[in-house]
Amino acid sequence: MDQRNWLIIDTSASEGIRFSEVVPAARPVLGPVHVVSPEGKPTFTDVLQTYAREAGKDLTKLEPLLVIAGAASGEMISLSRANWTITRSGLTSLFGTKVRVINDVVAMAWAAQASTSRAATVRGTKPAPDFKSPGRMSMLFVGDGVGASIVDVDRDGYQRVMETEAGHGDFAPQSERELKLAELRRGEFTQTSWERMLTTDRNDECWKAFPEMRDMERDRMLGEWFGRFLANLIHIHGSWSGVMLTGPRASQLTTGSAKIAFEGIFTKRRQFQRLLLQTPVWTLSQTDAVMHGGAALMAVRAAQEGPRIAA
Repeated sequence: MDQRNWLIIDTSASEGIRFSEVVPAARPVLGPVHVVSPEGKPTFTDVLQTYAREAGKDLTKLEPLLVIAGAASGEMISLSRANWTITRSGLTSLFGTKVRVINDVVAMAWAAQASTSRAATVRGTKPAPDFKSPGRMSMLFVGDGVGASIVDVDRDGYQRVMETEAGHGDFAPQSERELKLAELRRGEFTQTSWERMLTTDRNDECWKAFPEMRDMERDRMLGEWFGRFLANLIHIHGSWSGVMLTGPRASQLTTGSAKIAFEGIFTKRRQFQRLLLQTPVWTLSQTDAVMHGGAALMAVRAAQEGPRIAA
């Protein structure tokens, strides 16, 4: 039986559901990206059938990988951008084979190993992440939301990328000012998440509660929050081998006035301070990370004797 071509499906993009057919290879090359608008489509099945019709493809001859924004766990999976709920068994029925489902930040972590990613050092001395040596790293996206995944390389060189929802952890204010800002950023939820705080813009309405704060002070506070979150993330994930930062806000939170406060967090006395000080941090420049990451994962797993876990 001929090997199926891979179909990478990205549901995390704002412009629509994106599809790319990839010929299996050790170094896969993305095919043309086909976009299907979710508008007027009552179900995700309608989107898949629209793609098949417009692209002239038979879904049962493709091996799919689905990338979503959110938790990719369980039989039922929610697609947040379109308010759809899908089931793994339903996808299996449509494609005639099991469908891998991964989180978008997991895909970004796989893309970090590809030639489409470039690393720049934020702190530490290592010029780039090491995906060959045993250890653990974190991948952190900061943009319109906050997402994180764990990159684990075991002693046999087997690589796993595990999704987390670290951005939804509760923010812990450390001053009256932070408490007030957290209350203003809470929204409809009972607690304020780290995601809500780290996506606060310099010109957000919440700053009006402290009109005396200048832009530089706001940047420093944002940088301190980011440093605190990152230090916590490293401890929780055990990612002493490094942290990879990506997303439109990651560089903003580690440069300029924010960088001073960000760096200061790592020098404070705490448990495992030596390990924390030695943990490198990089910003990554990536091109179409979700698609490239999905293809990279398919290539790695295809080269192994049977998948041990999905991602």
